[in-house]
Amino acid sequence: MHTRNSMNRRTEKLVDLQLAANELELQKELIKAVAFESKKQELIHSTQIEESELLSRLLKAGFCPESLFALELFPIAFVAWASGSVTDPERKVVLGSLVDYGLLVNQASNDRFQGWLEIHPDRELFLLWKDYLTVKLSPVSSEVRHAKGIRLLKKSIEIAMASGGLLGFGTICEAERVILDEISEVFGIQEFF
Repeated sequence: MHTRNSMNRRTEKLVDLQLAANELELQKELIKAVAFESKKQELIHSTQIEESELLSRLLKAGFCPESLFALELFPIAFVAWASGSVTDPERKVVLGSLVDYGLLVNQASNDRFQGWLEIHPDRELFLLWKDYLTVKLSPVSSEVRHAKGIRLLKKSIEIAMASGGLLGFGTICEAERVILDEISEVFGIQEFF
């Protein structure tokens, strides 16, 4: 009889421990959800974008209000990687572009962007850029959209041409051209080059 009571108490303790572990896990999940919602609200405030799915994708990709400017310039890095690696001439043009855009004064965005020059970013990030810019530019006039697009395209073409052709000038590879066409499409620019 004593063994049976002892086993019952052990079973009860195990059940209690399991319930406590489950409750702790639920609390952790709730804390994560609240933190995620808080970060989403910060993004809404800084971007004026309220599309929940897009905001969730931005957060899952590791963006915060301070690093989001890097995403706007993402195609510059993506074009640099189009041929499979970032060459020294491309890196030089990219870094000059970061100065032109004022990215170097924003530490979070600069760090994020520099990471893309070290490790090849994936296509999913380019698709996120396209979706983000499409939503961000939707309330903007076509003239402003066009001007922003032309500026980004000029920089992207400069990077694409930095390592191509005779003595490093004059050729854009097919992979770079595809990316440039997609950039043009986001900004609604027809027949740029």
